[in-house]
Amino acid sequence: MKGIFTKSSNHFGVEEGNLESVESVLLKLKKLAHQRVYGDREFGHDAAEDSKKPVAISVEQPTVAKAVSPYLFEGDIFLSKKQAISILKEASNIPVNSRTRGRGRRSFDSSPESKWPITAPIKYTFHESLDFFAISNIIKAIRYWENVTCLTFENTPGISDTEDHIEFFQGQG
Repeated sequence: MKGIFTKSSNHFGVEEGNLESVESVLLKLKKLAHQRVYGDREFGHDAAEDSKKPVAISVEQPTVAKAVSPYLFEGDIFLSKKQAISILKEASNIPVNSRTRGRGRRSFDSSPESKWPITAPIKYTFHESLDFFAISNIIKAIRYWENVTCLTFENTPGISDTEDHIEFFQGQG
């Protein structure tokens, strides 16, 4: 746990109590999803333990370390406590019988301060832990996002930690 906290505080500015809070909220979200799918069937100890098992999102991606899994949303997204609570509230407000066809309107977080401005590029950096191959794959992904969305990105090495930006780094998730 201590190693996870150190890495997450270095890259994400996480405060000590937030990891447990996020883990607790994500477990509540899993229980809610279980209830929606299985009705009154008990959400047992095994289901809670499953959230702590290593996860692989795809065959191309390495397995996420067991110690990190409980803190990730959908296997590869590190949320703040506020984001996790927002998703849980939104999921709790969806009626059980609302299985509609097609894709409905979705909102990751409706809070304006949680969104990137579309009028300026999203700043990003590459951590020194990445090799050339990883960086070139990330650049390909960024170009794809720019082609299929209204977002633009700008590589800004040396950006201050106090300024909003994305940092790509070698990790377990």
